[in-house]
Amino acid sequence: MSNPHRPRQFDLIAFDWDGTLYDSTQIIVRCIQAAVTDVGGQTPSQAQAAYVIGMALMPALAHAAPDVPKEKYPLLGERYRHHYAQHHNDLSLFEGVLPLLQALHERQHLLAVATGKSRKGLDEALHQVALRGILMLLAPQTKPLVSPIHACCMN
Repeated sequence: MSNPHRPRQFDLIAFDWDGTLYDSTQIIVRCIQAAVTDVGGQTPSQAQAAYVIGMALMPALAHAAPDVPKEKYPLLGERYRHHYAQHHNDLSLFEGVLPLLQALHERQHLLAVATGKSRKGLDEALHQVALRGILMLLAPQTKPLVSPIHACCMN
């Protein structure tokens, strides 16, 4: 961003959320581990729990807890959300992300997030870090498909 008068190369810039803009790895790992333990599964290692970050929630939990029966998946998801809600204020943007996004926004770039988070969950996170109105959610539960990005470009 050394020259703010340089022509834009791209109109739309889409980011992943967890682990790209937001440093949430340790909290997600601990919440996965706690949720699996809550429903009687064998607690996944840190590496096993971290491996699923970026996947949609239920497939991620199922992968991290292969010994948990499918009929317990709704409870597993509820327990994960419970633990995550206790820590959602503990998350922080990586250093330099906020000034970068603000500078891109000032240059009139469309900024978007592709994430498996719900719209409500992302809206709350964006509000916490003063990014509401700067980043738009492409479409929840669609990552890593590119069709939401195409749809965004057509508008």
